[in-house]
Amino acid sequence: MSAPQTYADFIKDAMDRVPAKTCDELNEQIKKREGVIVLDCRENQETEEGVLPGAVLLTRGMLERHIHEHIPNQEAQVCVYSANDGRAALASDTLQKMGYQNVHYLEGGIERWRHSGLPIEGDGAVCLLSGAKLNWHDVRREFAIVNRRVPVLGSGERPLVYLDHAASTHAPQSVLNSYIELMEREYANVHRGTHILSRRATERFEEAYYVVADF
Repeated sequence: MSAPQTYADFIKDAMDRVPAKTCDELNEQIKKREGVIVLDCRENQETEEGVLPGAVLLTRGMLERHIHEHIPNQEAQVCVYSANDGRAALASDTLQKMGYQNVHYLEGGIERWRHSGLPIEGDGAVCLLSGAKLNWHDVRREFAIVNRRVPVLGSGERPLVYLDHAASTHAPQSVLNSYIELMEREYANVHRGTHILSRRATERFEEAYYVVADF
């Protein structure tokens, strides 16, 4: 008897069967109006942070029952995305099994899309500042400590210059806001639960890898 498959095994199998599309590739297709249907399979509350331009919203739990209502043409080009690769790859694999012939999943999910500075519809984003458009003044405004003044012997007070980031760096305001939101509304065990908060916390945990890799 073969060993039982884990969630990670299911994701790996799905990724082996379904091709990925990069954020830049999908963005170009959207801009050129090449007919790609963008499918967002996240939970409803996740979409409050914004969606990809023109995305069709259908949660993963409703996919099998309602996909034909939203995308009746099984030959249509479809790109599925979620917070990260895993759920999108599984949803894409399901679509292939249901007869859809031209399905991709978005590599890196909406997190990589955001951190690439690509357009989002709706309110909000994980990072309030688009990395593609930052200037030095925008960066400084994200750190409250740069406005602090400290006493200097014989010279009164002067603006603080903090040079110890290698040991203890400060978090920007957008990161602090996101952390508070996580702790207040989404905090749960990572990799050890199947309820919605645990799944979301696990996705947040995995998303961090994409943020660091893109950086």
